[in-house]
Amino acid sequence: TNLSNSISISGRTIKISPANTVSYQLKAERTFGGVTCQAIDTVVVTVNYSSPITFQPYTGRCEDYGTIPLPPNVSPVSGTGGVGNWSCATCPAGSVNGTNFVTSKALRGNWNVTYTFVNQYSCVSKDSAMITVHPMAEVDAGAPIKACMNAGPQPLVGTTDIAAGTDRWVCTTCPSGSLVKPTPTTWAFDPAVAGVGLYKLFYEFTTDEGCMTSDTMTFQVLLVPTVDAGTLNQVCTGDAPFNLNSRS
Repeated sequence: TNLSNSISISGRTIKISPANTVSYQLKAERTFGGVTCQAIDTVVVTVNYSSPITFQPYTGRCEDYGTIPLPPNVSPVSGTGGVGNWSCATCPAGSVNGTNFVTSKALRGNWNVTYTFVNQYSCVSKDSAMITVHPMAEVDAGAPIKACMNAGPQPLVGTTDIAAGTDRWVCTTCPSGSLVKPTPTTWAFDPAVAGVGLYKLFYEFTTDEGCMTSDTMTFQVLLVPTVDAGTLNQVCTGDAPFNLNSRS
């Protein structure tokens, strides 16, 4: 009976593929000399369902982001029984730590993390999510610079291993106007505006994905001496030698 529940019969083999819990009745008959003998047995097949797993897609994160929580939304069929765990077959060691994804361990790349859940009926559910870790640029602000206060604007040249992005120079202790842009894509430091002193400059580079890296260098502005040659009187040829007085 219950032929609607995916039964196929081949000889003495009966295959069933029920979609829900159902009872199956097996009836056997044998006829002897016109007399039919009949036997009936019933078996109940219980169908347990896997627990649905859903979670929101993860947006890209930078390498220095830190820890991304991995909270799946698991819906047990009944009750709260079950055990789940996260894994990543291709991630570097330490990328998946319990229910967290550690970007500093995974580093740049696209990582497919999988959540496996075994519910109270031992039915297994799996789902995966892609986590993209965006690269951080490697930047170099360059060597320290020394310049006299009257040397004029000095070019600042930082380097990076990523072409796509924007850069800027920052000085939190410099007077306003010390950092200038001679062109839309170049930077310079004006020692005349900054004045004598040692300044710490930050070179920052931000990728198109919004990942920012910085490096520092120092710029020392040196004092320019003040000189006065004094006033020279008119002299004639043949006059005795005289002293030149100056002060600085």
